[in-house]
Amino acid sequence: MSNNFKEKTNAATRVYLILSSAAGKNPNTSTIDVWTDVFGVEGGRQAERNMAVTDSLNALTREFHSAQAKMQESGFYGDLWNPYFSRIEKALQMDNLSTNWNDKKKYLDEATLLSLQWCASVLPDDNGLVEEELLSEIETNLDTIKNLLHEKTFPDDLRTFIERQVQIIETALRKYKIMGERAFRDAFFEGYSEVIDHPETIDEYGADETVSRLGEIWKAIKKVPTAAIAVNRTLQAGEGISSRVAGFLENFGVSGGGV
Repeated sequence: MSNNFKEKTNAATRVYLILSSAAGKNPNTSTIDVWTDVFGVEGGRQAERNMAVTDSLNALTREFHSAQAKMQESGFYGDLWNPYFSRIEKALQMDNLSTNWNDKKKYLDEATLLSLQWCASVLPDDNGLVEEELLSEIETNLDTIKNLLHEKTFPDDLRTFIERQVQIIETALRKYKIMGERAFRDAFFEGYSEVIDHPETIDEYGADETVSRLGEIWKAIKKVPTAAIAVNRTLQAGEGISSRVAGFLENFGVSGGGV
């Protein structure tokens, strides 16, 4: 087993680290509460938290299936890992999240987790780790924005826009430990699309501190390699947008051609 296992960055590694954490939770806790804790879902109404958990669990299941496919392609002897992957599949099922965690935890025994860890160690890395300093910068600006939303009164259209941007960024931070860098690539496309769909909000409120802080977050996310690739693949913004919108889009690394 690699001595640098925690530095591995493939789907099996991410699934292993998350399932290892879940396996250590109180078996008498509800399954939904265990996943809420493991995925770091916070705030909002219960229905919103449940949706975030379901979204994260779906993403984790996709990562697991990705790891499974890569193991099948690798040619490694299937009897060493395939029976254990069947147990993981059962642990990830979302048939009844209100039952006690023990109903799922029983599938994540030591042998199953050891098999997954071995798979993680033999599969190649798929993308790099995001620097802690960069993550900290994103989180600090995000906390400032959330505090401003709580403390100040905002026009409805600006609040809606900011809250949507915050949701996109929070989702990326939550999914980073599930998907790796690709979580920020997906956030880039969503955040960019929101700006293109609501240019009037940037036009009217672009000088607001919350909007400036958002710009700093997108500048930071742009430094993540997969997000940078997304920048290079994004079409130039259309003709006729204002100079203020064009200026904000530069935070994404996309030229706007404003008027």
